Amino acid sequence: MNIDPLAEKAFNFSPNTYAINNPVYFIDPDGKEIDISLIYKKDKNGKEIRDKDGNRILTNVNITITGKIINFSDNNVDMDKAVSDITTSLEKSFSGTFGDDKVKATANFSVANSMKDVKDSDHLLVLAQKIKPQFDENGQMIGEPFGISNFFDGKVAFVDADYFSGLYDKYIGNQGERTSAHEFGHLFGLEHVMGGLMQGGGDGTNLSPTQFGTIIKNYKEGKLNYGTNSTIFGLPNTGIIGSDNVILTNTNGREKKKS
Repeated sequence: MNIDPLAEKAFNFSPNTYAINNPVYFIDPDGKEIDISLIYKKDKNGKEIRDKDGNRILTNVNITITGKIINFSDNNVDMDKAVSDITTSLEKSFSGTFGDDKVKATANFSVANSMKDVKDSDHLLVLAQKIKPQFDENGQMIGEPFGISNFFDGKVAFVDADYFSGLYDKYIGNQGERTSAHEFGHLFGLEHVMGGLMQGGGDGTNLSPTQFGTIIKNYKEGKLNYGTNSTIFGLPNTGIIGSDNVILTNTNGREKKKS
């Protein structure tokens, strides 16, 4: 059984609380790294058409995700291929239908060789050396996660680099790409459900109209793009959730200098 710790733990912090009550450690910029544009029906003169109740008529939803992918493992990962595969997976999973409306996702990702290449506005996908196994209160192992996200609606996701190199990549194909999209689902504020992309440890890749509705609602309420992608130490922000679960290597000299 493979679990995703993000949905397995409860915290006493609201996702909308500034800097998790700790502004010294987390600096909270105002970014637009996940951007959603809503396209409404217009007449031939460009004037919006309203329904009988005076509401605008939605026709299309465009989702844009911008960020970097960085390797903080000892694995020899083909980063250009990883970017291409992850981009394809994100665009496929976050495109679909919302009622009668089409949803189209565009992912703009590139390789970061160090945290110096990561803008404050970027979402960040980190290929980690290891995601630690999870244990219950009796010390029994209950699963070994493929990936983890730092916060609901946050900006950083971590995936085990083994799924992009070596035997895992060879014999468990596409798991890294699917896990990357799954963790970004959490960054969109989605929780685990049975079936589809947000089933923990599953193989589905699609989202339901209800889940697209949740994403749009979260965006309208200003919940997305929460927090920072790095800490004051210049390394990826593992958040409360990932702080005890993510192992990063090759960090020396690759930090982002903080002013």
